[in-house]
Amino acid sequence: MIVTDHFQTFAQSLIDDRNLVFEMSTIIYRAQAVNIDFREATRRRLEKRIRLLLQRIDRECRLLDAIDLCAAGNHIHRVRELAQNLAYHLDRARESTLAFDQTLYGAYRLAPDREPHLTVLVDVAHALDASAALVDGLGEIYAQQARVDAAAGSPDRRLPIRASRRIASLAVRLLPWDERLRYLDEYVSELDTLTQDETLPPREQIRHALRLLTRTPALLFALHSSTSQRRSRAKPSLTRLIESRSDI
Repeated sequence: MIVTDHFQTFAQSLIDDRNLVFEMSTIIYRAQAVNIDFREATRRRLEKRIRLLLQRIDRECRLLDAIDLCAAGNHIHRVRELAQNLAYHLDRARESTLAFDQTLYGAYRLAPDREPHLTVLVDVAHALDASAALVDGLGEIYAQQARVDAAAGSPDRRLPIRASRRIASLAVRLLPWDERLRYLDEYVSELDTLTQDETLPPREQIRHALRLLTRTPALLFALHSSTSQRRSRAKPSLTRLIESRSDI
């Protein structure tokens, strides 16, 4: 799937989610209008849409993970920031949907003077709207980068093949957030160097990317050990600081 299609699919999925929220609010308004018992058909209709919405949000999280960071070019920092915000709002939409589901268990009637259900649905809608805006922003960045790549393309400058970029991107996504950007720059640089060597076949790029992926567990262990060592060294200093403050 090309980058443009990926973001179009993402955006349409969020639009469908928003329509589900609108359907649920309509069901509640109609139930309130006639004071319908909330334990019967109305509850089942809402629960069906809740399950579908949670499934769709999980799918959108997978769409977010599938974004190829290597294709962002010089916009990696901005893409990373937008992706983090998007992950936050998708989590918020999921949590609010689960909260809405919980309100159904204690609700037997929809009293017009008490509307916790609609309040939670508004939170879901706001989170989805924020997610849609972020997806539009990401799509525009990737479209702009694609135009730059097309304009700058020349016979003496080649880009790494898509398969190698996807594997390297997967290897980076397995790392902690605060380490991803540094290793992404390193991996992209290595793949770019291999690409410009005309004596190497394209499959060598894939082999190198696979080696990066297979080294990820060892790298994770090393990063974890380094963090633990920094914390252990900082602990005595913190203890001395606390003791010095206690003497004041």
